[in-house]
Amino acid sequence: MTREISIVTPTADREFCLKRLAFYLQRQTFVGDIQWVVTDSGSRFLRGCLPIPMEYEYLGHIKNPKQSFCSNMQDALSRVKYDRILVMEDDDWYHPTYVETMYERLNKNQLVGEIPAIYYHVKDQSYRILPNTERASMCQMGFRKDVIRIIQHIIKQDSTNAFIDLKLWKYYASQFKRKLYNTRLSIGIKGMPGNEGIGIGHRHKDVHRTKDKDFKKLEEWIGKEDTNFYRSIYSDV
Repeated sequence: MTREISIVTPTADREFCLKRLAFYLQRQTFVGDIQWVVTDSGSRFLRGCLPIPMEYEYLGHIKNPKQSFCSNMQDALSRVKYDRILVMEDDDWYHPTYVETMYERLNKNQLVGEIPAIYYHVKDQSYRILPNTERASMCQMGFRKDVIRIIQHIIKQDSTNAFIDLKLWKYYASQFKRKLYNTRLSIGIKGMPGNEGIGIGHRHKDVHRTKDKDFKKLEEWIGKEDTNFYRSIYSDV
Protein backbone atom coordinates (compact mmCIF):
# COMPACT_ATOMS: atom_id res chain seq x y z
CA MET A 1 0.00 0.00 0.00
CA THR A 2 1.42 3.38 -1.07
CA ARG A 3 2.01 5.86 1.71
CA GLU A 4 0.57 9.29 0.89
CA ILE A 5 0.60 12.71 2.50
CA SER A 6 -0.41 16.23 1.48
CA ILE A 7 1.56 19.31 2.55
CA VAL A 8 0.10 22.83 2.34
CA THR A 9 2.10 26.06 2.38
CA PRO A 10 0.43 29.51 2.28
CA THR A 11 2.93 32.20 1.20
CA ALA A 12 3.28 35.76 -0.08
CA ASP A 13 6.45 37.41 -1.45
CA ARG A 14 8.78 34.97 0.26
CA GLU A 15 10.79 33.41 -2.55
CA PHE A 16 13.89 33.06 -0.36
CA CYS A 17 11.92 31.17 2.31
CA LEU A 18 10.05 28.99 -0.16
CA LYS A 19 13.31 27.80 -1.70
CA ARG A 20 14.59 26.84 1.74
CA LEU A 21 11.42 24.91 2.55
CA ALA A 22 11.82 23.06 -0.75
CA PHE A 23 15.30 22.05 0.44
CA TYR A 24 13.88 20.73 3.71
CA LEU A 25 11.21 18.77 1.85
CA GLN A 26 13.71 17.25 -0.57
CA ARG A 27 15.83 15.86 2.25
CA GLN A 28 12.93 14.21 4.09
CA THR A 29 13.33 10.49 4.86
CA PHE A 30 9.66 9.85 4.08
CA VAL A 31 9.17 7.25 1.34
CA GLY A 32 5.85 7.59 -0.47
CA ASP A 33 3.79 10.10 -2.44
CA ILE A 34 3.96 13.75 -1.33
CA GLN A 35 1.52 16.32 -2.67
CA TRP A 36 2.83 19.83 -2.01
CA VAL A 37 0.29 22.65 -2.48
CA VAL A 38 1.61 26.24 -2.44
CA THR A 39 -0.89 29.11 -2.37
CA ASP A 40 0.62 32.53 -3.03
CA SER A 41 -0.83 36.03 -2.63
CA GLY A 42 2.38 37.93 -3.32
CA SER A 43 3.18 40.68 -5.81
CA ARG A 44 4.37 38.37 -8.59
CA PHE A 45 4.05 34.78 -9.71
CA LEU A 46 6.78 32.53 -8.35
CA ARG A 47 5.78 29.59 -10.49
CA GLY A 48 8.75 28.97 -12.76
CA CYS A 49 11.00 31.19 -10.61
CA LEU A 50 11.88 28.43 -8.18
CA PRO A 51 14.78 26.34 -9.53
CA ILE A 52 13.75 23.21 -7.62
CA PRO A 53 13.26 19.72 -9.04
CA MET A 54 10.45 18.85 -6.64
CA GLU A 55 6.92 18.78 -8.04
CA TYR A 56 4.38 21.12 -6.46
CA GLU A 57 0.96 22.60 -7.16
CA TYR A 58 0.95 26.40 -7.32
CA LEU A 59 -2.08 28.65 -6.89
CA GLY A 60 -1.35 32.34 -7.42
CA HIS A 61 -3.57 35.23 -6.31
CA ILE A 62 -1.16 37.96 -7.30
CA LYS A 63 -1.80 41.49 -6.00
CA ASN A 64 -5.23 40.54 -4.70
CA PRO A 65 -5.81 42.68 -1.57
CA LYS A 66 -8.65 40.39 -0.48
CA GLN A 67 -6.40 37.36 -0.35
CA SER A 68 -5.02 36.62 3.12
CA PHE A 69 -3.33 33.85 5.07
CA CYS A 70 -6.77 32.42 5.81
CA SER A 71 -7.97 32.46 2.22
CA ASN A 72 -4.64 31.03 1.09
CA MET A 73 -5.16 28.25 3.61
CA GLN A 74 -8.71 27.66 2.38
CA ASP A 75 -7.56 27.35 -1.21
CA ALA A 76 -4.75 24.97 -0.29
CA LEU A 77 -7.00 22.71 1.76
CA SER A 78 -9.53 22.57 -1.06
CA ARG A 79 -6.83 20.97 -3.24
CA VAL A 80 -5.53 18.28 -0.89
CA LYS A 81 -6.06 14.77 -2.20
CA TYR A 82 -4.61 12.63 0.59
CA ASP A 83 -6.05 11.82 4.01
CA ARG A 84 -2.99 12.89 6.01
CA ILE A 85 -2.13 16.59 5.88
CA LEU A 86 0.67 18.76 7.24
CA VAL A 87 0.91 22.55 7.32
CA MET A 88 4.55 23.42 6.67
CA GLU A 89 5.24 27.14 6.68
CA ASP A 90 7.84 28.51 4.30
CA ASP A 91 10.06 30.25 6.87
CA ASP A 92 10.40 27.42 9.40
CA TRP A 93 12.99 24.70 10.02
CA TYR A 94 12.12 21.02 9.73
CA HIS A 95 14.17 17.97 10.71
CA PRO A 96 14.76 15.38 7.95
CA THR A 97 12.47 12.92 9.77
CA TYR A 98 9.64 15.41 10.35
CA VAL A 99 7.27 14.22 7.60
CA GLU A 100 7.95 10.55 8.36
CA THR A 101 7.32 11.04 12.08
CA MET A 102 4.15 13.08 11.62
CA TYR A 103 2.83 10.54 9.12
CA GLU A 104 3.24 7.74 11.65
CA ARG A 105 1.54 9.83 14.33
CA LEU A 106 -1.41 10.45 12.02
CA ASN A 107 -1.80 6.72 11.56
CA LYS A 108 -2.94 6.62 15.20
CA ASN A 109 -4.63 10.03 15.54
CA GLN A 110 -6.77 12.55 13.66
CA LEU A 111 -5.00 15.63 15.02
CA VAL A 112 -1.38 15.84 16.16
CA GLY A 113 1.20 18.48 16.97
CA GLU A 114 4.55 19.27 18.56
CA ILE A 115 4.95 21.16 21.82
CA PRO A 116 6.23 23.50 23.03
CA ALA A 117 6.42 26.06 20.24
CA ILE A 118 9.94 27.43 19.82
CA TYR A 119 10.48 30.69 17.94
CA TYR A 120 13.92 31.77 16.81
CA HIS A 121 14.40 35.27 15.37
CA VAL A 122 17.51 35.02 13.19
CA LYS A 123 17.93 38.75 12.65
CA ASP A 124 17.72 39.57 16.35
CA GLN A 125 19.60 36.38 17.23
CA SER A 126 17.19 35.49 20.01
CA TYR A 127 14.63 32.83 20.87
CA ARG A 128 11.48 32.24 22.83
CA ILE A 129 10.00 28.97 24.11
CA LEU A 130 6.25 29.33 24.54
CA PRO A 131 4.47 27.64 27.45
CA ASN A 132 1.86 25.98 25.23
CA THR A 133 1.09 22.49 26.50
CA GLU A 134 -2.50 22.09 25.30
CA ARG A 135 -2.20 23.15 21.66
CA ALA A 136 0.23 23.15 18.76
CA SER A 137 1.13 25.99 16.42
CA MET A 138 -0.09 25.68 12.85
CA CYS A 139 3.42 25.12 11.50
CA GLN A 140 3.88 22.15 13.85
CA MET A 141 0.56 20.48 13.22
CA GLY A 142 -0.86 17.58 11.22
CA PHE A 143 -4.40 16.32 10.75
CA ARG A 144 -6.61 13.89 8.89
CA LYS A 145 -8.94 15.03 6.14
CA ASP A 146 -12.04 15.09 8.37
CA VAL A 147 -10.52 17.98 10.36
CA ILE A 148 -10.61 20.23 7.26
CA ARG A 149 -14.31 20.99 7.72
CA ILE A 150 -13.58 22.48 11.15
CA ILE A 151 -10.73 24.63 9.85
CA GLN A 152 -12.94 25.87 7.02
CA HIS A 153 -15.66 26.66 9.58
CA ILE A 154 -13.20 28.67 11.72
CA ILE A 155 -12.08 30.67 8.69
CA LYS A 156 -15.67 31.28 7.59
CA GLN A 157 -16.45 32.73 11.02
CA ASP A 158 -13.59 35.24 10.75
CA SER A 159 -11.48 35.31 7.60
CA THR A 160 -9.20 38.01 9.06
CA ASN A 161 -8.11 35.94 12.07
CA ALA A 162 -4.88 34.17 11.23
CA PHE A 163 -4.74 32.30 14.53
CA ILE A 164 -6.68 29.29 13.30
CA ASP A 165 -4.66 26.93 15.48
CA LEU A 166 -5.76 28.64 18.72
CA LYS A 167 -9.47 28.16 17.99
CA LEU A 168 -9.01 24.66 16.61
CA TRP A 169 -7.32 23.30 19.72
CA LYS A 170 -9.37 25.31 22.23
CA TYR A 171 -12.88 24.74 20.93
CA TYR A 172 -12.88 21.79 18.54
CA ALA A 173 -9.97 19.42 19.26
CA SER A 174 -12.04 17.35 21.67
CA GLN A 175 -14.08 16.12 18.69
CA PHE A 176 -11.08 14.19 17.38
CA LYS A 177 -8.62 11.59 18.52
CA ARG A 178 -5.62 13.79 19.17
CA LYS A 179 -2.17 13.84 20.71
CA LEU A 180 0.57 16.37 21.37
CA TYR A 181 4.19 15.25 21.33
CA ASN A 182 7.01 16.86 23.26
CA THR A 183 9.62 16.65 20.51
CA ARG A 184 11.80 19.12 18.66
CA LEU A 185 11.56 18.26 14.96
CA SER A 186 10.51 21.78 13.92
CA ILE A 187 11.46 25.33 14.88
CA GLY A 188 9.50 28.48 14.06
CA ILE A 189 12.08 30.68 12.33
CA LYS A 190 11.39 34.43 12.36
CA GLY A 191 13.02 37.47 10.79
CA MET A 192 13.64 35.85 7.41
CA PRO A 193 13.98 37.88 4.18
CA GLY A 194 10.77 38.73 2.36
CA ASN A 195 7.31 39.67 3.49
CA GLU A 196 7.08 39.70 7.29
CA GLY A 197 5.12 36.87 8.82
CA ILE A 198 2.17 37.10 11.19
CA GLY A 199 2.00 36.27 14.87
CA ILE A 200 3.87 37.32 17.99
CA GLY A 201 7.09 35.57 17.06
CA HIS A 202 7.77 38.03 14.25
CA ARG A 203 7.83 41.11 16.46
CA HIS A 204 11.21 42.82 16.35
CA LYS A 205 11.02 43.81 20.00
CA ASP A 206 9.97 41.06 22.36
CA VAL A 207 11.04 41.25 26.00
CA HIS A 208 10.30 37.55 26.41
CA ARG A 209 13.02 36.46 23.96
CA THR A 210 16.43 35.30 25.14
CA LYS A 211 19.57 36.40 23.34
CA ASP A 212 21.59 33.61 21.77
CA LYS A 213 25.26 34.52 21.56
CA ASP A 214 27.00 33.02 18.51
CA PHE A 215 23.87 31.00 17.63
CA LYS A 216 24.89 28.37 20.19
CA LYS A 217 21.33 27.45 21.22
CA LEU A 218 20.14 27.24 17.63
CA GLU A 219 23.07 24.98 16.79
CA GLU A 220 22.17 22.75 19.74
CA TRP A 221 18.66 22.38 18.33
CA ILE A 222 19.21 22.06 14.58
CA GLY A 223 22.90 21.23 14.07
CA LYS A 224 25.87 23.14 12.75
CA GLU A 225 25.18 22.92 9.01
CA ASP A 226 21.66 24.36 9.15
CA THR A 227 22.71 26.94 11.73
CA ASN A 228 25.44 28.17 9.39
CA PHE A 229 22.79 28.78 6.74
CA TYR A 230 20.81 31.06 9.08
CA ARG A 231 23.97 32.67 10.40
CA SER A 232 24.94 33.69 6.86
CA ILE A 233 21.68 35.49 6.04
CA TYR A 234 22.51 38.75 7.80
CA SER A 235 26.11 39.84 7.82
CA ASP A 236 25.50 42.18 10.78
CA VAL A 237 24.04 39.48 13.04
